[in-house]
Amino acid sequence: MGKPSLQSFVTPVSETVWAWRQIERSTFLSSMYNNIIPAVLAFWIQTTVTGFEVSIDVTPPAVEFGDSIEMNCSTTCQKPSMNVEYKPGVNPTRTNSSTWYNDYFQSVQNWDFTLACSVMCKLDNFQLKEKKMSVTVYNREINIISLPEVLEVNRRYSLQCIGPRVYPNNKLILTWIRGSEIVQRNSAENQGLPDEDNRLRNVFNFTASLSDDGQEYTCLAEVDLGSNTTMSITNSSVTLQTYSFMDQPRILDKRPKEVKQEVILTCEVSDVYPVEKMRVRWFQDGEELNSVTTRPNSNTVQSTAAWTPQETGLIEVVCMADFEKYPSVPSKNHTVFIEVYVFSSPEIQIPTSHEGNLVNITCHVLNVSGDLELRLKKENDILAKGSSSTGLTISHTVQAQAKLDGQQFICEAELKLQDQSITSPVIKQQVGTLHVLYQTTTRRLAAKITGLTSVAIIAGGLLCIIIIYCIEQNK
Repeated sequence: MGKPSLQSFVTPVSETVWAWRQIERSTFLSSMYNNIIPAVLAFWIQTTVTGFEVSIDVTPPAVEFGDSIEMNCSTTCQKPSMNVEYKPGVNPTRTNSSTWYNDYFQSVQNWDFTLACSVMCKLDNFQLKEKKMSVTVYNREINIISLPEVLEVNRRYSLQCIGPRVYPNNKLILTWIRGSEIVQRNSAENQGLPDEDNRLRNVFNFTASLSDDGQEYTCLAEVDLGSNTTMSITNSSVTLQTYSFMDQPRILDKRPKEVKQEVILTCEVSDVYPVEKMRVRWFQDGEELNSVTTRPNSNTVQSTAAWTPQETGLIEVVCMADFEKYPSVPSKNHTVFIEVYVFSSPEIQIPTSHEGNLVNITCHVLNVSGDLELRLKKENDILAKGSSSTGLTISHTVQAQAKLDGQQFICEAELKLQDQSITSPVIKQQVGTLHVLYQTTTRRLAAKITGLTSVAIIAGGLLCIIIIYCIEQNK
């Protein structure tokens, strides 16, 4: 038998067992090889036996409680002794070969689901290697704590998400997402105990703004698979609605009104959002008045009502503003007492009179509610005055003169109301003209008629003379 070459000993790992046995059986151990073969064999073991590996694969990498899962343990050792262990009571459906075990679980019913796979390799000096893998088990129960129906702008609120049950606890990641932007992420520090249902919470504190109106917030639950990889398991979303209602409504005109005279009441609410959902109404004695709502700009609402008061005194009117579709938002009111008064127009009477006669000029007001001051004036001169809380008549006598013909006199009434801080006194006037009939006017008219008659007679006589003369000349 020839001497084996060194290359014949460098064989693939799959041939190592056969080579070793062949050397054991060989009677080849002669003295000529006693110095060479041991050194060659030692080199061959070190280079060809490089160790073995044990790997575990799980599909899916995380499992929902009650779902199925498939687990596989394999080794690169060609002569292994394998053992796969689970918690007591976990019984898979198994298929296997000499180098792998495949276990199928139809329904996972344990929160602590750990696979332990151990391999003793006979070809590697019976070296023992063990590998464990804990599978994340979860359910899909996620809950967002309800917020108010609508959120007030510039107030602080909390979005609270309670995540699903996951074991180990520290494999769960809860994330709040505003639209597509991540605003807050949270996870547990400890893995917890499998029999304890400790749910992770993610509380996001924020100040509501106008931009949050109609904005969707999503709570996303993921499990951490390691190597910067996550798997989404469930999510829940909420769409926010916001409002702004900072100021009380304002009744713009609180001045006194005259009874049975139609006026326009105006109420305004500013800094409102959304204006299209704001309702502004008018009430008197609990009865709603007909009104018209307008929106002069993007954050202001106005309501106008045509109002005809039927009674005098202090009349209560109310402007009420609310969001009809948001009953949880309190309404806001503005109540005022408007003084309603009666004030009939002043009347002046000036009879036409002949020159030299006395003329009695009267000024009167039939009905008022309040303090009345009545004045009879010629231009700025006060001829007579009086005061009363009801109707009043004053008068002044003048002698009819030609120079007073066409003279104007003023009947002026001033009503002082109860609340002078709101309005100035109400003033009404009526103007009358004096007509004087004087004698010079009659005489001048008669003289004019007489003069015209004389002229006509003279002109007629001259015309006859001219006609007679012309006839004589023609003869």
